[in-house]
Amino acid sequence: MNSFLHIISFDIPFPANYGGVIDVFYKIKALQAQNIKIILHNFQYGDRIPNIILEKLCTRVYYYPRDVFFWKILSAQPFIVNTRAHPDLLKRLKEDNYPILFEGLHTCFYLNKLLNCDRQYMVRMHNIEWQYYQNLAHLEPKWWKQLFFKWESIKLQSFEKKVLKQNPTLLAIAPNDFNYFKKIHPNTHLILPFHGHHTVNAPIGMGHGALFHGKLSVSDNEQAALFLIEKVFAHSDMPFTIAGLNPSKLLIIKAKPFKNIQIIANPDDELMDELIQKSHIQILLSFQIAGLKLKLLNALYSGRHCIVNTPMVQQTGLDSLCHVADTPEQMLQMLHQVAQIPFSTTILEKRRIILENIFSDELNALQIINLINI
Repeated sequence: MNSFLHIISFDIPFPANYGGVIDVFYKIKALQAQNIKIILHNFQYGDRIPNIILEKLCTRVYYYPRDVFFWKILSAQPFIVNTRAHPDLLKRLKEDNYPILFEGLHTCFYLNKLLNCDRQYMVRMHNIEWQYYQNLAHLEPKWWKQLFFKWESIKLQSFEKKVLKQNPTLLAIAPNDFNYFKKIHPNTHLILPFHGHHTVNAPIGMGHGALFHGKLSVSDNEQAALFLIEKVFAHSDMPFTIAGLNPSKLLIIKAKPFKNIQIIANPDDELMDELIQKSHIQILLSFQIAGLKLKLLNALYSGRHCIVNTPMVQQTGLDSLCHVADTPEQMLQMLHQVAQIPFSTTILEKRRIILENIFSDELNALQIINLINI
């Protein structure tokens, strides 16, 4: 097999250190391992910069600045879409008829300008975006951010309908999302998250303390961390670590009075892996059902016991591998109960049976290749 595929990424997918880019990066690796020649287009913003790793994996790599000027918020198109448009991207996509994979609605600005009968189009749906932003609005304490999220949600619902009218192949990332999209768009397929793991390597025995991790600048993750500090961690003497990208000043201030709570800001991949491997418990919460959390898959592949709430595992097939608790009282009870239980080979083998047979990057890549007939 020796075929080309355009992938348009909403962000530079390396380092693969938060949910969305983890799926993109390991998808690239899995497709490249099947001899797919990838032409990667990235929107660059924030502190993420071009990386040699992507050059080695892809046939060609292009970068486009993301236009995040304030006036873009006033557009009728969603902010996450109209800030990811560049004329050079459209020009390059028009130079051939290779299939295109749009990573999220975020990257679909030019979809309607590229339609022709000789080309295949796929859109990776990382979330039901309008629902995701609707939920962010409910979680956000600042009124102006609430307004932005509500407005973005309305625009995303409208934009989603426009995209679906073009009849691309949709690649849903989670069973919940698949059920939603399949009802309104028959050309929808379930492709579970790419994660980079080949086998479960959680360490046997006892670890130390409990760990919460995630991209802490995301409202859902920050609210979960604040909830854990105030409602759970403050009422136990167990050592707790909160690790992730860009924790807010509020989060740092809330954790400071407690000697048993430490916050580790912006850990690199090596340190994050070490934290997961050394902790005895990972406690992972979400206040919205959206997609399938990559951090949960990472926790189950690499760490010991996982305590989660219902939205983290609902309709994922992963609830049988976790301890589920929804109230602070249940979480505290579960933490102290699980703290006494060594991680055993029996638990490890149960994870391997489920994860290595269902959540395989190689099988996911082959499904995508079959869908676009390359």
